[in-house]
Amino acid sequence: MRSYYLLLFFFTFLTLTGFFFANKVTAQDVSTGFAISINVPDNDFQNGDLICASNNSFIKCNVPYDTSLYGVVTTTPASSIRVETQESPVLILDSGLARVRVTNIGGPITNGSFVTTSEKAGLGQLATKSGYVIGVSIDEFNSENPDEVGEVVVALNIHPARISSARSNLIEILRQGFSAPLFDPLASLRYFLAATIVLASFAIGFVYFGRVATKGVEAIGRNPLASRMIQFAVLIQVLIMIAVFLIGLGLAYLVLIL
Repeated sequence: MRSYYLLLFFFTFLTLTGFFFANKVTAQDVSTGFAISINVPDNDFQNGDLICASNNSFIKCNVPYDTSLYGVVTTTPASSIRVETQESPVLILDSGLARVRVTNIGGPITNGSFVTTSEKAGLGQLATKSGYVIGVSIDEFNSENPDEVGEVVVALNIHPARISSARSNLIEILRQGFSAPLFDPLASLRYFLAATIVLASFAIGFVYFGRVATKGVEAIGRNPLASRMIQFAVLIQVLIMIAVFLIGLGLAYLVLIL
């Protein structure tokens, strides 16, 4: 009986110890996914730096929403392939989970936020508009010090993300339309429909105004005594034309942001 209790205590101790160390390892080694090694002669990269391709080499990303985004540096991947002939290998992840070094110059990063490159070399930031992103943060970072560097865990998925906000103005949204072919076909279709609506409303208003102006001048020439009534009627028609154009702009805006 005594040996039974000793054995039970021993297994309980092993279970609790294993649980404790498993949690400890998980907290330290967050990276998951398959890493590949790249050769970088001037290797000054840190764990969590964002890497971009540049002239047959690799550098720390230093342009916001950089389309040459390649991956994130990791020192603790779940699995990796290393090339023995590489003189200065660096392990890169482009999928899975990884810690990414970030700054708050784009705003506070919350759970579910898109993370993209920034003007600070190797650091990520909150993505506030459409463009290339490294993935989605499953962590949070917020600091009042713009020079402070933090880390967030990111679910890596390098792709051009479409980010719309009701606070965006129409000019900014139309500017983003030039990059629509980079996005998914649905986003491209939305920009095409919005442009079609704007052009159609402008064409209708322009043709309508021409007809109204021509008929108004002819009516005044035939009946000068009723010129005021005719002018008033023309003014009403012009206001209707402006309303049609504004409604077209409003519909285009709704197509873009919804």
